[in-house]
Amino acid sequence: MIFQLQVAPEACNFRSEMASSSPLFADVCQEVQTMLADATGGGVLLACSGGADSMFLARACQDLSANVYARVVDHGLNEHSAQDAKAAVVLLQELGFDAAVLQDPASAGLNESDWRGFRYRLLTAEAKKLGLGLVLTAHTADDSAETILMRLMRGTGLRGLTGIPFKRSLNRGIEVFRPMLHLRSREVRESLRAVGQSWLEDPSNADSSIAARNYLRHEVMPGLHYLATGDPVTAVNRLAEEASDWQECLAELLPQAMQNWKVQPSYLRRQAIAVALRDLKETISPTRLLDLEGSLLRKGSAAINESHRLSLSGGGLSVRER
Repeated sequence: MIFQLQVAPEACNFRSEMASSSPLFADVCQEVQTMLADATGGGVLLACSGGADSMFLARACQDLSANVYARVVDHGLNEHSAQDAKAAVVLLQELGFDAAVLQDPASAGLNESDWRGFRYRLLTAEAKKLGLGLVLTAHTADDSAETILMRLMRGTGLRGLTGIPFKRSLNRGIEVFRPMLHLRSREVRESLRAVGQSWLEDPSNADSSIAARNYLRHEVMPGLHYLATGDPVTAVNRLAEEASDWQECLAELLPQAMQNWKVQPSYLRRQAIAVALRDLKETISPTRLLDLEGSLLRKGSAAINESHRLSLSGGGLSVRER
């Protein structure tokens, strides 16, 4: 599918418009500038598809007092993907950025999770090569709400309700930062039109049969307006804030739970087990946590895998070699 160029009013004159002409651009620029103060390296890597959200982020980054490298990931999903990626690079170069396409001869995968992993692998490698510590993506409040609803329907726990994080580590010394999570997609497009900035639109994004996220966006989200007392995206993200607050509280409680495991409520005991499993990169599920908790309560020990086990010693929970 070939991306379609969305030409904003007065697009031919967009170079004369500074990113600071909109307070939203300036706000996002300041968010990135603040993050740069603590990041390694002397610039940022902008992940850009040429779509409205990422072109907004590119415009906001024009006023950064740092080097900005823009990279477009070509997933190689169809015969037109290389042409689409080059079109995005042209838009970015017109804004004055060092822009290029990232590709890999290996398959990008078969589903959305595979494609996401493929993108971040290429972006991490590029950040390493350029000596950058900060990768920027253009996720919005709408993206976060959609992610939460998809996780909810697939059986997530409280951890999954926190939505898309503002920041997370990709690799040692490299973090991904999402400075637009407070913005709505409609605000982004209105701002682009106001400064005459064009972007690329993928027609396949409007096809509900192509991907689960498309179906959620076009079929489910509009229907939620009939059930919600206000904006459903705002409501879902408010829940995410509550879940994030709870995760912060949980992080403070867990050290004590690890030390005095048996006397803790069942939920805290299971979360302490989950921490141990996560450290070993083990699969975590409600059933597995309950089974391990039961074994520890009965026997004071529980096998994790062929090489490690959980043990209660002096009342504390620990991982030991078998």
